Amino acid sequence: MKGFGITGKKGLDFLLIGLSTLTSLAALGFFLYTQILYERPPTDTKKSREALEAQMLSSSHFEMFKIEKIIANLPSSSASLRFCEVVPYLVVFEKETLALLEKNIPVIRDFFLEEIGRFSPEELNTVSGKLLMQNRVKERVNSLVNNTSGIKEIIFETFVIQ
Repeated sequence: MKGFGITGKKGLDFLLIGLSTLTSLAALGFFLYTQILYERPPTDTKKSREALEAQMLSSSHFEMFKIEKIIANLPSSSASLRFCEVVPYLVVFEKETLALLEKNIPVIRDFFLEEIGRFSPEELNTVSGKLLMQNRVKERVNSLVNNTSGIKEIIFETFVIQ
């Protein structure tokens, strides 16, 4: 009976069936190894986190200046008092700016109090309101330090409105 097998040639058919079987067994072996026999080494999340933080700090080109917690009263139409609590970080371009910021902490805190007090709680709850307030404070701080490379941005560790 001619035409028996895949190609009709007995030797080539055995070769193709053998390669197919070998490939299937290799895939099955790989699957069994990865699912049953291989155990992943345990990860140490503390060490991984520390390494990542060290890498981030070493690759950072900007210094950060932390201002202690600021609590500002917000205008409210209701009888209840509303306030905003922030812990800002000022990201500076140059280390020299840090000394200027250190000297002017009371003035910078006052900038935050004034600018936050100009917004309603509803406005500060929006992204656009928060960004507008950040930009206004950033402009005022940059004009205070008279430095073209003043602060790059303001990052909030805490931003709570109650």
